[in-house]
Amino acid sequence: MSKPPRKPRKSTTRKPSDAQIQRARELLAATDLETFIDLMHTEMTGQPFDWQPCHLEIVAHFDDIYNGRKPRSVLTISPRAGKTHLACLWIAHCIGRHHDSNWILAGYSQEIAAKSSGIVQAILATPLFQRVFPGITVDPNANSRDKWQVLREGAIVTGEVRTGGPGGSLQGFGAGRRRVDKTFGGAIVLDDGVRMDDARSAVVKNQSWNFFKETLLSRTNGPNVPIVIIGQRIAPDDISGRCLAGELGTKWEELLIPVLNERDESFWEAQFPAAKYTIMREADPHGFWTLYMGQPRDPKGSVFQPHMLELLPVAPVLPGARFVRAWDLAATSAADGGRDHTVGMLIALHAKRVFILDVVRGRWDAGKVEQVILHTAQRDGIGVRISLPQDPGQAGKQQVRALTAMLRGYIVESAPVSGSKLQRAQIAASQANVGNMACVQASWTNALLDELRDFTEGARQDDQVDALASGVAALGDLNITPEELRKRLEEQRAKLATHAMHFMAPGQKDTPAHKQWLAELAAVDEQLNPEAAQRIHDANERADAERVERAAAQARADAEWEKGAPERAVLEAARRAAYDVRCDQMIADHAQRLEDARAQCAGAISQAAAEGFTIECHDGRVRMRGITSRAQIQGPSPRLTAAMRAADLPLRMVYTVGDSAPLPAYEPMRFTRPPVRVAKPKPRIPIPTAERVANSHYFESEEEV
Repeated sequence: MSKPPRKPRKSTTRKPSDAQIQRARELLAATDLETFIDLMHTEMTGQPFDWQPCHLEIVAHFDDIYNGRKPRSVLTISPRAGKTHLACLWIAHCIGRHHDSNWILAGYSQEIAAKSSGIVQAILATPLFQRVFPGITVDPNANSRDKWQVLREGAIVTGEVRTGGPGGSLQGFGAGRRRVDKTFGGAIVLDDGVRMDDARSAVVKNQSWNFFKETLLSRTNGPNVPIVIIGQRIAPDDISGRCLAGELGTKWEELLIPVLNERDESFWEAQFPAAKYTIMREADPHGFWTLYMGQPRDPKGSVFQPHMLELLPVAPVLPGARFVRAWDLAATSAADGGRDHTVGMLIALHAKRVFILDVVRGRWDAGKVEQVILHTAQRDGIGVRISLPQDPGQAGKQQVRALTAMLRGYIVESAPVSGSKLQRAQIAASQANVGNMACVQASWTNALLDELRDFTEGARQDDQVDALASGVAALGDLNITPEELRKRLEEQRAKLATHAMHFMAPGQKDTPAHKQWLAELAAVDEQLNPEAAQRIHDANERADAERVERAAAQARADAEWEKGAPERAVLEAARRAAYDVRCDQMIADHAQRLEDARAQCAGAISQAAAEGFTIECHDGRVRMRGITSRAQIQGPSPRLTAAMRAADLPLRMVYTVGDSAPLPAYEPMRFTRPPVRVAKPKPRIPIPTAERVANSHYFESEEEV
């Protein structure tokens, strides 16, 4: 007999209580900074810490500093991201682990440094800190926020914390400890070395730099004492920028946490929404790149000096000026993740000065770009030349060819892009930096000035700079006088006119060479006589508008016609129903007549048989071919019978009765569409022909216009 299975033994392991878990975490917090921050933040605020990936990076950065892996470091992050709060928690944690550590907390003022010092004191006074690090307290006899000491029960050596700022004194005190085992002994922490309001003050920035270089750097008690700079960037030459640039001759390591990554994703979406800073990148590029991306630019500029541009409140009247709309085309759209913009910049040359009059800028797909270019050309008019960039390769040529075909009737020119961006930009910068360039104040002006200021070789935003460089290059010689320009144009036209007879030959019309020649000729003639060119352009625009209006009227008429389709269908159905009723009545009447005819026919057949006639039925039945006359139905007449007998003819009679009523054919209703009440548009004025050029005239008389 088999034994019954044994019952499983109950586990004797007890689930730890919440108090036991809390005590275990407090023990772990003594050596683990992340756990310490989690517990202490909840202790101080009553809310759990909202951990983000950026906070974990900062904790790892502080751990590297504590372990001696980063003796010189810079932490750059956006304002209001919690950097000061984390730094104070880190300092308190280090003091708990090394009560004898010496610290210098510095800032752009003594007050801001003392505020951070007070936060650290408050952390040390919490009951949680006493449970994690028992016996470590602030000396009650030396506990001012500017200078205070740390005590530990039974220990003789004490630690000290001092604060400082520009104008303060730290003489007689040094941060850190010189230890044989090179363990951590304190650090110098500079939190916000310069205020944002002083970013444009060279005097204040130099004072802060001198305080850092001459005072803070000399207050270390050993070569391995860490120096930590925390804060957002405010200028390229702030303290962080100078240290990272190597002005001190030492290597500084930076932890940079930009507000947006390369995919435009925020490092903390709840606190820093990506949509907000994507808009800010366009509206305030300088503040965006400086404060939130940690990549400040020189406010005066390096290649361009934007402060040398004359800002005009309104667009000036420039008689006799040369105008060009220069385009820089983006490779990808915003939907495809592209950062570049498509830019069209309107530039004029007048009295040897360059004027920036208008900027069209956006991130669009290819179809939208074509619409914007065409709409802008229509708004500018035919007197403004259009300059398109031609990228190397066959794709660039095809793009320019398609855009030129779309811009038929406008002066379009293109040239292959060659040389570096910096080389092309320096031609425009040479005019801007000597005050030979003016710009209209508009909604796009600030973004343009910021891009000019920030432009360097390899800059991330350079689309407007490229358009400006292309426009200045398209204007040609900036020092040429109107008389010299007209002379050159006449010489160029005479040279082009010599080829007119060649293009009049058979087979040469509509060839690519012929179209190119016509385009060049039109560009020259329109510059020689812009008034006539503008009249022709306006007349063609009116003709195009009339065609559009007629097409719109036709579309409206078609829509109205389609709108009445259900009503017409109802009328047609009623007409068809009436026709069917009439046909049914005719069929019923005909059936009655057939019955009457058959009865009469039966009587006639009996009468004919009595007279001796032979009755014949085709195919064994009476044929149904329609109703015969009443005389035929009533039987043979006596005269007919006597005549047939006299002629010795056989007496035979065939009787037929119809089987169907003769119905009328159905005729559908006829609906007439109303005519379109729009006049026929005028034809466009044709482009120049070789015959016109051979006769030395391109523009016809004003009657043609």
